[in-house]
Amino acid sequence: MDHQAAEAFLQEYRAIIKTWTMVAGGFESGDGDALRKTIIEGRTTLDLIGSSFPDQTYSAEMLRTSTERNTAWFTENRPPRPENRKNR
Repeated sequence: MDHQAAEAFLQEYRAIIKTWTMVAGGFESGDGDALRKTIIEGRTTLDLIGSSFPDQTYSAEMLRTSTERNTAWFTENRPPRPENRKNR
């Protein structure tokens, strides 16, 4: 993986996290379980980026740490979806 591929991965990973958050929150339709699986599987690549590219270590660690806590907590403690909320 080169620096450009690492940057592209980080951007895509951020987008996946955002999409998962919207799906898990009930604001968008989609497969939240598949997105969560993608997030979990991407952690290995985040570790690789963090160890291979010193200028990307902070971004990779922040994404990894935030997904370790937030995806598990949100999946277990998600508030009920409002009745009047419609899928887009």
